[in-house]
Amino acid sequence: MKALLFGFVIFSFIAASAMSSDRKPNVCKEDAFKFCPKFSSLHDLPKCLRAHVKELGPECMAAIEKSSKDGIEKYNSCKADLGKYCQSAPKKLACLQENFAKLTPTCQSKIKK
Repeated sequence: MKALLFGFVIFSFIAASAMSSDRKPNVCKEDAFKFCPKFSSLHDLPKCLRAHVKELGPECMAAIEKSSKDGIEKYNSCKADLGKYCQSAPKKLACLQENFAKLTPTCQSKIKK
């Protein structure tokens, strides 16, 4: 169960980064609307994209791969804060952002307020 949660949290960070990457914004937008037309928030999107990971376009996959390192670093930097403030929160990244002032400096450096 912990491995599944870890995978979901990492994928959530990665997909969110790919969807809002400063390097190449919205490279997954076309795939998101193609495979996930009914998603209601960015929180719902990673789960849907994960279900279609083998069907994603090359630009989206490249963005996700580039973002994976950042996602892993973000998770590792915020692991203690996730456990302390966001353990039961369904939206982990939103929870971290809401608790920004309480986070460790290491986690704060990885999370945008």
